[in-house]
Amino acid sequence: MARFIFVGIEGVLVHEISRRTAILLNEDVRAFKPSIDALDRIVSYTGGTLIVTSRWRAMGLGMMQDRFRTWGSKSTVADVTPQDIDKDVAVRHFLRCAKEW
Repeated sequence: MARFIFVGIEGVLVHEISRRTAILLNEDVRAFKPSIDALDRIVSYTGGTLIVTSRWRAMGLGMMQDRFRTWGSKSTVADVTPQDIDKDVAVRHFLRCAKEW
């Protein structure tokens, strides 16, 4: 049975101060390294699969995978939830379709 770890980004991996600083300096947003390290430990311990549920999912799977690598994550983003519906509904929809995993 697959184990999914649904992860948000805003306020979880990227803190508001990082986001605001990046906007002011016209730079890429940086994740909070201790949060990335903690997420990597959770993924390693549970054998879970990362699924992005935040607004960032609109960037698409490839961009999210690249972003996590840039942030130094050892974990791989396997998928993103559907973008055209509310996040909570998207998670439920994803779990219903998860039989393919």
